[in-house]
Amino acid sequence: VDGNGQTQLAQLITGVIQAEQGEILIQGKNMKSLSVEDFIRCGVSHVPEDRNLQGLVGDMNISDNLLLKSLEEERFSVGKGLFLKKKAIKKYAKELVEKYDIRCSDISLEVRSLSGGNQQKVILARWLLTKPKVLLLDEPTRGIDVGAKHEIYELINALSEQKKAIIVISSEMPELMGICDRLYVMSEGYITGELNKDEFNQEAIMRLASARKGGMTQ
Repeated sequence: VDGNGQTQLAQLITGVIQAEQGEILIQGKNMKSLSVEDFIRCGVSHVPEDRNLQGLVGDMNISDNLLLKSLEEERFSVGKGLFLKKKAIKKYAKELVEKYDIRCSDISLEVRSLSGGNQQKVILARWLLTKPKVLLLDEPTRGIDVGAKHEIYELINALSEQKKAIIVISSEMPELMGICDRLYVMSEGYITGELNKDEFNQEAIMRLASARKGGMTQ
């Protein structure tokens, strides 16, 4: 259920906000107090809940939004700062549009001109370029049509088969029951329970979602 701390938890375990206590361990390394860029370099990527406010730069074109992280890092072959390789950027962006079936008439159009589902695919394509080991998706299908939802589910399953760690936050119970192997339920900022695939049912989830603080894990 929205508003029970899921988004704050996502921001904590991807470095957007810093934890005051506890540990965040990625392959044995304590990431607490490190920056977002440190998390990205260690293979952690975060697709935020609000794609328009936190995920996209609406005034920028589709191409630049796709390669936003690539333009910031020297390890990508599109150049950096004043030395960007425009032909390489255009070629790379077209390849991503085709690979992730991003439907647009021209990659030079503003990204805000795309449908919600295609905007979400732009964000996913951008973060997948960083080759994450852990991918956190916060409400990945909110506000998009059924066809685009199905495509995103297929992408999540494909990434899981590649042994990526996928964390999905969603207020849509059927979505979670359909794509997850394990569920954690939060209520009032606490984890109130864990369910494995063979234990999924709406009654058990709603019972945990309405639980109170006593004896729960913060």
